[in-house]
Amino acid sequence: MNYGPLLFLGVFITFACSWLGMIFAPQLQIGSQEVVQIETTGQRYPSAHAGQANQGEQLYRSLGCASCHTQVVRPNDVTAGLGVRISVAQDYLYENPVMLGSQRIGPDLKNIGLRQPDMNWQLKHLYNPRALPGSEKSPMPKYPFLFTKRPMKEGQPPSPDRVLVDANTEIIATPAAYQLVSYLFSLHAEAPLFEAPLPQSPKTNAVPDSATTNAPATNAAANTNSPAK
Repeated sequence: MNYGPLLFLGVFITFACSWLGMIFAPQLQIGSQEVVQIETTGQRYPSAHAGQANQGEQLYRSLGCASCHTQVVRPNDVTAGLGVRISVAQDYLYENPVMLGSQRIGPDLKNIGLRQPDMNWQLKHLYNPRALPGSEKSPMPKYPFLFTKRPMKEGQPPSPDRVLVDANTEIIATPAAYQLVSYLFSLHAEAPLFEAPLPQSPKTNAVPDSATTNAPATNAAANTNSPAK
């Protein structure tokens, strides 16, 4: 008996079920998600990147930043301070493509907008990461093409976009630098979701000291029942 057709059919069914379960079904689940309204604030989440942040997202992708940085908060990352809760599919509703990343040569950036909201720090970090205190051994490359240089002249007012001064030369941030930082500032996921609630802080119950110790109770009234004179 020729079992070839049956073998082919079995292999086909196996691959078909795997495709349905691992690709098609998750796509249906994620594709059916919609923007939700946060009960505590009334705001809708998530929101799409707009303006400079949207342009910065394109720049982030073109520079290959996702090759060294991830954008996903795992359970152990919450205790490490990389996020206030874990990342879920809802967080990436407007991301196309999703830049989860595969390596953490640099830190996770999903909540960098919350962890480091200093514009000047971010610009200096892009210009020369290893010039900042604590980042002397950073493997991140420099991005000097996001800045321009202008010689300082006597009596010349400083540029409002000056990041720092290097050897009597002003380092000035270009619009592209501001766009990239705007995108980084937009990276924050602190909205409480049904599938990813915020961790609850431990409750403290005010209990009298006498109730938390094994010391015998004292009867204050007994000490005041001295004989009348």
